[in-house]
Amino acid sequence: MAYFTGDLTLDQACEAFENRNQVYAVGIQPMVKLPYWNVPADPYNGRTADVDEPDGYISFPADTGADFAICVTGICMEPSMRTGDYVGIRRTPVCSTGEVALIEVLETGDRMIKRSVMRKGRRFFAPDNEDAGEYAIPAEGCRVIGVGVALTRGKGGL
Repeated sequence: MAYFTGDLTLDQACEAFENRNQVYAVGIQPMVKLPYWNVPADPYNGRTADVDEPDGYISFPADTGADFAICVTGICMEPSMRTGDYVGIRRTPVCSTGEVALIEVLETGDRMIKRSVMRKGRRFFAPDNEDAGEYAIPAEGCRVIGVGVALTRGKGGL
């Protein structure tokens, strides 16, 4: 996943990402406006990312290949992603081990961001934060909508 700093100074970006190795200083480059959704899917109001009207638009570098963005909510993907961060998603039905994916749980229709992991020869989609109280979901019960190709720290992530 490509990280970029947006309008932050390099020092601010290093502080926001907590690890200098995660920060790439980016010069001026072509940007695209991507639609974003504040939640991947909300079963209470029936809104679904990349289907219903977006919550807004956010700029991402054009070379990321992202088709749309999701605003991260909750602690399940900490420390790599925090509430308020935006993940650029490229539509694809497949993902590799270690990639962050936007998935849809077939049984419920819930959409969420999780990481693809292998455990005892089986693929699961799991939270990065094992203390979040969430569990890994077997891949056979999910549909991959897309993979994370870029991340920017949002207002809640700084």
